[in-house]
Amino acid sequence: MSADIAGENVRILPIIILGSYDKQTKELLYAIKDEIAKISTGYRDLLIPFLLEGLEIYINMEDPTRTIIVEKYADKYTITIFKRTEIEDIYDIKEESIEEVERHIASYGSFTSLPLLRKLEELARIAFLVFIIREREETRCGEIVELVFLLDRGINPSLMYLLARSGISLSSMLKDLIEYKNINFRVYRNKNDLLDSVKRIIYYRIEEASIGE
Repeated sequence: MSADIAGENVRILPIIILGSYDKQTKELLYAIKDEIAKISTGYRDLLIPFLLEGLEIYINMEDPTRTIIVEKYADKYTITIFKRTEIEDIYDIKEESIEEVERHIASYGSFTSLPLLRKLEELARIAFLVFIIREREETRCGEIVELVFLLDRGINPSLMYLLARSGISLSSMLKDLIEYKNINFRVYRNKNDLLDSVKRIIYYRIEEASIGE
């Protein structure tokens, strides 16, 4: 995936961050997103981190190769327009509600929003990496359901990294799934260790992709 930014052809590398939305885990998910946005400035490639929260994807009903991703922030919405896997445009608008954003999107044609699992699948099909964070045992394991769903939809398991906090007990079935599908697995001790792991993974995956060009 690439885009013309300031006259240069730059690779766009979407990165999905999955995890539970309890307060503790959610803080980590947003810390990872912020860290990826920060380190992106050090690469020629443009790293774009995505969380499912506050994110909507719209598909053009007449031309399914055209999609629009909308991300909600505290004071704005960021709109990214795709043609297949190429970015046509990225910009911010100051609308106050998603309904106003959808009226804005309607000016581009007939678009419809995707439900949660289809939204996840659409993102994963253009993803450079998928991080799945397992911070607490007490949560409902929604991120593991998402992991299994992506595997079922044929998403390459080599793109997926399951990162679990040290001391978390994984079920025998999940351990078997990790081995059977060759899912990348890492253990972290704390927030700083997690962020270091994320940075290290991104660095080496970009280096690997560059060598393969």
